[in-house]
Amino acid sequence: MSKSDPIGDEDRWSEIVARNISNEVQVTCYTGDGDSRSHAGVSKASEHTILHFKDIRHLGNSLKRAVYAANFSSNMFKGSSNANLKNRFALSIKHRCITELKMAHKSYNGDLNKIKQCMPKVADAIVVCFGGRVLW
Repeated sequence: MSKSDPIGDEDRWSEIVARNISNEVQVTCYTGDGDSRSHAGVSKASEHTILHFKDIRHLGNSLKRAVYAANFSSNMFKGSSNANLKNRFALSIKHRCITELKMAHKSYNGDLNKIKQCMPKVADAIVVCFGGRVLW
């Protein structure tokens, strides 16, 4: 890489690195920040499908932004500080989902098939929790 090369070309640099290590390491999964093209470069360098995962911090931030941008009913957040309440709600959803995901990884020893099966139930439980009901 020369001094004049753009550092933002993550696709290209990831492909180069993946090709350089391909004799020693077979990449099957790639965890990235979700807002870059680096996973595309790793995929180009491979002859097989590469699973792409977001790291938990970026996944949580994407979730928080989605919740904050969602259209809620006008009476969902009452009072003069409704933007603050909406932000706190989005943060709470983010933290609850990340905690549940971490606990699922621990409970199912990282078995992604089992984790994928249980996570939709977690979303339902969080909605019920915010509604004021207790499931246990």
